[in-house]
Amino acid sequence: MKAGNEPATTSTRRAGSPSSQGAERPPSAWEGGLRNAGMVAGLAVLVLLHLLPPPAPITEVGMGRVGLLAFAIFWWLFAPVPLAVTTLAALAFGVATGALTLDQAFASNTNWLVWFLIGAFGLSAALEVNGFNRRFALWFVNHPWLKGRPFALLFMFLTSAALMSGLMSNTVVTVVWLSLATTIYTALGLQRGDGFAEANTLGLAWLSNIGGIMTPIGTLGNVVTIGLIASATGHTVGFASWTFIGTFAGVLLIASTFLMMRYVVRPDVSALVREETVALLRAQQQELGPAKPAELWSVAWFGAAIFLWFVPDLMRMFIPPAAIPSLLRNLGLVVPALLIPVAMCLTPVTQPGRTRVLTWNEWSKGVDWGMALFIGGVLALGGAVGAADSGVSAYLQRHVEPVASGLPEYLFVFVLTLTVMMVTNVMSNLVTTAVFMPVGLTLSMSLGIGEPIPLGVLLGIAPSLSYALPCGTTTNAIVAGTGWLRLGMMARYGVLLMFLHALILTACVYPFAKFILS
Repeated sequence: MKAGNEPATTSTRRAGSPSSQGAERPPSAWEGGLRNAGMVAGLAVLVLLHLLPPPAPITEVGMGRVGLLAFAIFWWLFAPVPLAVTTLAALAFGVATGALTLDQAFASNTNWLVWFLIGAFGLSAALEVNGFNRRFALWFVNHPWLKGRPFALLFMFLTSAALMSGLMSNTVVTVVWLSLATTIYTALGLQRGDGFAEANTLGLAWLSNIGGIMTPIGTLGNVVTIGLIASATGHTVGFASWTFIGTFAGVLLIASTFLMMRYVVRPDVSALVREETVALLRAQQQELGPAKPAELWSVAWFGAAIFLWFVPDLMRMFIPPAAIPSLLRNLGLVVPALLIPVAMCLTPVTQPGRTRVLTWNEWSKGVDWGMALFIGGVLALGGAVGAADSGVSAYLQRHVEPVASGLPEYLFVFVLTLTVMMVTNVMSNLVTTAVFMPVGLTLSMSLGIGEPIPLGVLLGIAPSLSYALPCGTTTNAIVAGTGWLRLGMMARYGVLLMFLHALILTACVYPFAKFILS
């Protein structure tokens, strides 16, 4: 699963990336100064909003919660400390000042979504350590249908990355696929600035981001979104429902991205049909040899998890909930996410270097524990700020209603979606979700504009679609750092693609989500 990208002003290694356990690069003097300024500003706004009289109808406790959220946003954005540390500090301050009770602050860290996240990381780790991701990529791009069709090969290469990003970390997928891509660039003797290399490298970041929206386990933002929607509306978006919506959106966004690349970017892809390219890809596939037992078992167990996630949701679409067997009805998202990795840890295999499909050490290393704490904290802060006793929802309704109430439903959805996509270029996608999701859901419910649950899904998808800057997503940062891509190209085509995808999400995905979730 993809961890939220770090804010624009941080230079730390991205959480959830293969190197996230390594040492972070020391900040420059400018970066250090900016972090310190953000830290002081966050503390100042926390104190100020606790001292100022609350504007009606915000209550005194509500004003304290707004101060906590403002403090967290400053520290999340400027990153004087990691995201999880900021979140824990905000919760502790909330209890100390009386803005939050102990249960409000810390009960969300035992939320079922956190346990679902821990299990999903284990599933992703099994696919990664057993090498399925690389095998999938090479199988995909060596299909006989691609012979002599350079744009088809480009499309299949990028689409394979998108499909795998729906099942595991976008960061891991980008690193693996990028290693294949740079091997091809070197073998072909391509130089920095080559049009094909730039387009393929940029497309890899974009398609990995798009693939992450297709399933609930594709990116951490999806998990946060499901939790915030459940907190605000009482409705939990199921695995199958999200996957239907996400896959529908993914197909449209993948197709539109490739069409823009084909007819707007128009790279020279003739190098892809050279004999040496074809031979290189086939040789790399042959080097893998047949799939080993651990790899086969990891794919089989992963398929079992997908099956168990889908069956209850599909049954609810056709039969009354009371008629579903209790065993299936009680599975939810979290039970398969935990039981399947446990089964992997118990499944013995006979192959050199491995005795089990998955080990606890591999599972625990694959979990971004900081992100798990961050998500629990986000759920706590978002729920407390949006609670009726804070008065924040009533305040937003009173002051935003005169402007927003006159907007047509689809224009309202488009403005919110595009705003979230743009803001995420300079802010962590998890932070963007944590800030804009409660606001969007509150406006939708209080003003009666649109349907809040489908809108919430769109606002959860949108942060993954920030294409214009390296700090927009982790994958953007990875490809920008390779040297194979000019940042001007990313910005120029990224802005155009964001506007196009905001239109597609509004005009096509939003009504489809309304149909699925009705």
